[in-house]
Amino acid sequence: MSRPSFLVLGESGDALAQGVAAAMRSATARADDVLWLTPTNLVRARWEHRVSTAGARTRVFVSGEWHALDGVVATLNRLRWLPASGTFTSDDDADYAASERHALVISALHGLSGVVVNPPAPPSLSGPDLTPAAWLRLAARLGLPVREAVVTTDGRRHPRGGWQPARWPSLEPEPAGLPIGERPVVWLAPMQVTGRCWVVGESTIASDGSAAEVPGLDMRSLARAARCQLLEVLVGRGGSGRMVLAAVDPFPVDLPTAVHEAVLALLVDGRLGGPSARATGR
Repeated sequence: MSRPSFLVLGESGDALAQGVAAAMRSATARADDVLWLTPTNLVRARWEHRVSTAGARTRVFVSGEWHALDGVVATLNRLRWLPASGTFTSDDDADYAASERHALVISALHGLSGVVVNPPAPPSLSGPDLTPAAWLRLAARLGLPVREAVVTTDGRRHPRGGWQPARWPSLEPEPAGLPIGERPVVWLAPMQVTGRCWVVGESTIASDGSAAEVPGLDMRSLARAARCQLLEVLVGRGGSGRMVLAAVDPFPVDLPTAVHEAVLALLVDGRLGGPSARATGR
């Protein structure tokens, strides 16, 4: 039975997961020190998950071998979904099985020790699954300046000229006359998006790899409140001309090299018991 130190959870084509796993494997002295599990692996694996007052003990049987997860000290969690699995006689049975499987994975993730980027926030498998308006509301509660947003029960009946319906990760206004399909609709105030940056642990990184510091906008406090060690933030100028938070994503893609390196450093610090591990509060 293997006891990996590093765990990577995500799709096989996830660029961040690929880079982190490759770097960890090249740095470790053991070939089995890094375990990568895809969503398909998780639903097809055999599981043993025990929870007690002493903590959680989990192992999974994948590719002909048992892997103990209770020894993992650093995890990159990029899970967004779990595929359907098995044949059922009714949709109700399929839904029940999917719910039970989801609960099992959530519990196993909560039982992981060490640094986890990003930990589950039920019912989400990786980071909180908030709407664009909910992210803005969370940031506003922390005292951060945010893009103005309005929620309406029906976008057709209550349009707002010049405002755009929320749709991540588009930075441009939607085409004129676009039918609003979803209800309720979140209308976002017109603004010029000027920057894309990332919070990794206690670091903030701009697109060019430099430190991203926006006066009056403490992005780290938002990441802490969301319990995310990796968070993407869009910033721009609001109607008053000041810099405001425009949008947030706990599952960023197309990341610059500096972000890949910072995530890797955060996970390695977690293995070594460095400052990044302490910063997570886990």
